[in-house]
Amino acid sequence: MNFGQTKFNKAKKKSWGNPLFAVSTLANLAEQIGLDKTVFIKDIQSDAINVLLMAEINAARSLPIQGFPSLVLENKGEYHVIPINYLDWEASYQQILSLI
Repeated sequence: MNFGQTKFNKAKKKSWGNPLFAVSTLANLAEQIGLDKTVFIKDIQSDAINVLLMAEINAARSLPIQGFPSLVLENKGEYHVIPINYLDWEASYQQILSLI
């Protein structure tokens, strides 16, 4: 885990009880990891970010997945859903290897 991720996890723990996706919660987390809170709020509420978010959502909806989180491998223009095995990562890894 890198230093930024550690700071994020500590900041996230301090935010429990707040609605996770509330702008104020996200802005507080951003500030706690060293981002400018005012700039973050302006950016997260911008039309440009909304356009990018909707593009990501539409791209995810076009994939052969049923939920989140999901792992999809694209190989030679074909998409393959990789079952996530949290207890045995090697099973997922072996499936990936068999497809590439």
